[in-house]
Amino acid sequence: MEARKVLGVDTSSTQVSVGLIDGDHVVFDHYVDFGQFYSEKLIIAIHRLMEDADVKIKEIDLFAVGLGPGAFTGLRIGVATVKGLAFALNKPIVGIGSLDGLAMEVQLAKYPIVPIVDGKRGDVFYAIYQDGERITRYEVDKVKDFLNRIKSGEYIFVGDGATIYRGELTNLMGNRAHFITPNPIAPRGATIAWLGKLKYERGTLDDIKKLEPLYLHPPLAHMG
Repeated sequence: MEARKVLGVDTSSTQVSVGLIDGDHVVFDHYVDFGQFYSEKLIIAIHRLMEDADVKIKEIDLFAVGLGPGAFTGLRIGVATVKGLAFALNKPIVGIGSLDGLAMEVQLAKYPIVPIVDGKRGDVFYAIYQDGERITRYEVDKVKDFLNRIKSGEYIFVGDGATIYRGELTNLMGNRAHFITPNPIAPRGATIAWLGKLKYERGTLDDIKKLEPLYLHPPLAHMG
């Protein structure tokens, strides 16, 4: 199976990303800061960017959407919106782990990569990647538990959590904590599109009726 024009959308963080690829070429790639998140805003942003690219939405071969983990409301709206477009146009859809997309923003990394998404109220979502592969599960922990888990290693940190907790990471790990500039807050839409294209062309399809955001439950100490 081949998909040339692939639209990628990620709404796992405070910045929404929308990207379009055509074969191996990035047609556009944009971050949008909505403030308060509404599905109408996402639809408007997608159509506006399609106009900028001079591509009609019906020409999209494949829709790819970031599943999280991340902000509950953003993920719910983002996944529902992209599913709605795919269903209306009778086009295939694939879901991509948002942390996978974030890890892809670092190329030729010397150390393992840890994308961190701030879960608010003292929780973080994260995973660890090495040589282009995820070597842990998608995790959610209290910040103090996350810091305790990674304190003995040497890592490259990305994501909004890397910005928010940079001081704590540096104080704990010293020069074993590495950061990149500029720090990608969210996975690029074009990266989500590219990972979606690879998944689709490997023959891995998602059932549009069953595709759901990746919700991770916060630690029990946080609940209730």
